[in-house]
Amino acid sequence: MAHCGPTLKGEFARTVNLTDMHIGWVFTRTVRNNAHAHILGALKTGITKIPYKVTGLDFDNGTEFLNKAVIKWAADMEIFFTRSRPYKKNDQATIESKNNHLVRRYGFYYRYDTDEERAVLNRLWHLVNDRLNYLTPTTASITKNAREAPSVHHGHFS
Repeated sequence: MAHCGPTLKGEFARTVNLTDMHIGWVFTRTVRNNAHAHILGALKTGITKIPYKVTGLDFDNGTEFLNKAVIKWAADMEIFFTRSRPYKKNDQATIESKNNHLVRRYGFYYRYDTDEERAVLNRLWHLVNDRLNYLTPTTASITKNAREAPSVHHGHFS
């Protein structure tokens, strides 16, 4: 997720968000830019901070993720690349929802481009992730009745 404010000019921070689609566990890290070295560093850190084995990653077709360094690292770690919705090459509904719910809610739409700002965001993510992972129940939609209103979902807590 880009923290570019109203303009894409120059260098600005990016936030990498890893979200488990089944239990809702999150890991969030802000990096300097979307260079593959920074993204790979965030992925490596995220994999070590998640308290269980990660077996798959699901992301869009951006070159910050689909590059030789990330592909080799994932292969070495036996992590497979998946798609969240078939035939939608640049549409990752789960992470886009989490970007809005988590990154934009707590990090806002401001521009962040200094080391100090990235450090503050990473301290913030640590607290937000702990709150979401340990103290906030999550629900997952398991059925949807077509006769009910579109917003009615029957779910379970995880």
